[in-house]
Amino acid sequence: MSLTPLTSNLGVSRAKHLLRRACFHYNKNLLYTISELNAEQAIEYLLQDNTVSYTEPYDPLPTENPHGFWLSSSEYPPDIPNQARKRGLLSQWWFYNMVNRNNLKDKLLFFLHTTFTISSGDVGASHYFYDHLRLLEYFSDGNLRVLAKKITLDNAMLNYLDNTQNNANNPNENYARELYELFTLGEGNGYTQEDITESARALTGYNRFKTYLGVIEFNQNTFDKGSKTIFGRTGNWGYNDVIDILFEEKKDLIADFICTKIYRYFVSPQIDSSIVSVMAKTLKEGAFEMLPVLKQLFKSEHFFDSVNNNVIIKSPIDLMLGLHRSLSFQYPDNVDLELNFRNKCRDMGQEIFSPVDVAGWQGNHDWINSETLPKRWEFADYLLIKYWQKNKNQFKTFIK
Repeated sequence: MSLTPLTSNLGVSRAKHLLRRACFHYNKNLLYTISELNAEQAIEYLLQDNTVSYTEPYDPLPTENPHGFWLSSSEYPPDIPNQARKRGLLSQWWFYNMVNRNNLKDKLLFFLHTTFTISSGDVGASHYFYDHLRLLEYFSDGNLRVLAKKITLDNAMLNYLDNTQNNANNPNENYARELYELFTLGEGNGYTQEDITESARALTGYNRFKTYLGVIEFNQNTFDKGSKTIFGRTGNWGYNDVIDILFEEKKDLIADFICTKIYRYFVSPQIDSSIVSVMAKTLKEGAFEMLPVLKQLFKSEHFFDSVNNNVIIKSPIDLMLGLHRSLSFQYPDNVDLELNFRNKCRDMGQEIFSPVDVAGWQGNHDWINSETLPKRWEFADYLLIKYWQKNKNQFKTFIK
């Protein structure tokens, strides 16, 4: 099989495969709709904006202002108490959106979250976290090079990887190292310790706060104004230069690294290097636009090859949302579904926005161990019990 486009209508079997990989869940109505489309039409359908009414997180407690929709409050968000609680509500807000819409962009957003990782416990105020998520959502089908620039100055990322502590007198190499090792090139692939050191110097200066936990701004006084040599190029480089030089000098390695991650996430843990090479070529020729590569993959004969069926172990999020939405059962009104999903997901080893480390969740067989496997069974029991409590006749209708 190759990346030659599949031109025939998908049918039910191929539609299931596409929906399992490109979305978190689907129901019978969506399945039958997609089954009657060809691959190109199906991808366009799944990219449609499927906006839900819950556009920002809501805190029902306490009842007085500025709580409720606190992020759009006139009061400065970091001054509002209970930030840890509000970070948890952000997770539930994302769960709500994932449960209530079928959109390829949600899956792409989560892919970017596993690539450019942050941890909610280290980010600080809830608005940093919210802005980070919105940034990934905006670029989920956008340009990787532009995203690399934006993410470098993202408030949450600056905090998480300590670049706010990076200054001319005391350089901090944490972000520069992860930029190459985990975000764009891969461990030990195409960079040296000197490249990390010099890049860290170029990334100094972003540590000025006009207000507590406000927007992190550039401080000329803490920027290293000396000459730096990055990937063999010498100059008085700053943050823009780091990303530009990286994508100009290492474009082949970046394209291969990112396309390998895409392939492992959406297709199979067994990498087909010949397919990845074609994807990488498309990514480079498109100036690192993500969508052409993703469309090329999802429309291809190779993607639908039976060898790629049933080879990826579902993440807890995929498992939970897929089971819930495929049954389409009702549950009791007094059940906070998003809160319970968040907690059950944590029990199964995937606490949302809190990956095990900066490398993110490794996925596949790492999801299964003697502790997490029984939790998966318990989750299925939990859902079925709640459905039964709401209306046991749902089961009779489903079987019919």
